[in-house]
Amino acid sequence: MRRLFTVLPLVLLWAAAAAQHGSLLVANKSDNTVSVFDVATKKQLALLPVGEAPHELAVSPDGRTAVVCNYGAATPGNSVTVIDISGRKALRTISTGQYTRPHGIEFTSNHELVITSEATRQLFRLNLQTDKVSRVVHTAQERSHMVAWSASDAMAYVSNIVSGSVSAVDTKQDTVVHLAALKQGIEGIAVSPDGKELWVANRNDSTVTAIDTKSWKQLAILPAHDLAYRVRFLHSGKYVMVSNGNAGNLSIYDVAKKQRIKDIDFKTLVPYAQPDSKGQPPAQPVPGGITVSEDDRYIFVSVTGYKLAAMIDTRSWTITGSFQTGNTPDGIYYSPLTLKP
Repeated sequence: MRRLFTVLPLVLLWAAAAAQHGSLLVANKSDNTVSVFDVATKKQLALLPVGEAPHELAVSPDGRTAVVCNYGAATPGNSVTVIDISGRKALRTISTGQYTRPHGIEFTSNHELVITSEATRQLFRLNLQTDKVSRVVHTAQERSHMVAWSASDAMAYVSNIVSGSVSAVDTKQDTVVHLAALKQGIEGIAVSPDGKELWVANRNDSTVTAIDTKSWKQLAILPAHDLAYRVRFLHSGKYVMVSNGNAGNLSIYDVAKKQRIKDIDFKTLVPYAQPDSKGQPPAQPVPGGITVSEDDRYIFVSVTGYKLAAMIDTRSWTITGSFQTGNTPDGIYYSPLTLKP
């Protein structure tokens, strides 16, 4: 019996370590770079130069390729950078031409993406085999910012911040098939894995709205916190996460019950925060982008104010690690590829 108690903790430690695998990519908006991390060690394996002011990025379904949108700062950007994750290098920059301020981005296959052009109020496709823009859909809405992709029915959902609406785009027909009028200030958006529910966060009134994608009935309007900013489902579809920028926390919602069950406070990361220009730790964490490991075990959140990304264990809903990023970490995405140090 004594031998069992000796071995069991070692087995549990091994299992915990084995669960931490894959890579994490973070766009450092103010540095014009993307950090590539090993999830298990939390070490940065590469720091890759990209275009000006990278906001959002996405990883292909096979985990091998990342594409980052170069949004631009004073001058509107019109390019994306393609990254080879296993090679830890930026492969090339692709011009998006007239489609400026590329922002929301998701892969629809290993070689094709949907991307919003915020400045031109459009959603376009980008083919990585030809490096060409194609199949443009006009949203006709102001500040078409984020996009959520539903693989179950090939629908893309675009949040339009100023217009306060969601454009539902049938990507088979390249047509806006529904325009849902909500409130000005909606931004974060995510669709359930089965394609049946859309959750939309409103940064102005600090709420998140759950919508039935077939009837477009609002299923619930739930309270979030100040500056409800980004939304992400677990792959199981059981829980939804909403990052609240000004409140400095992450809200967890039970999808079936339509209830908020937990708030995770990022101010506990102050000891790990990188100091500001005066050598002082910043007061406000400002959580932003959210991504999830493929087994749903871990959530990763970019924490802009602290120049960190946080790792959250979904079994305990506690912060279990952090990654030292560059300045203004924003877009964040997980890849199942484990890279050698």
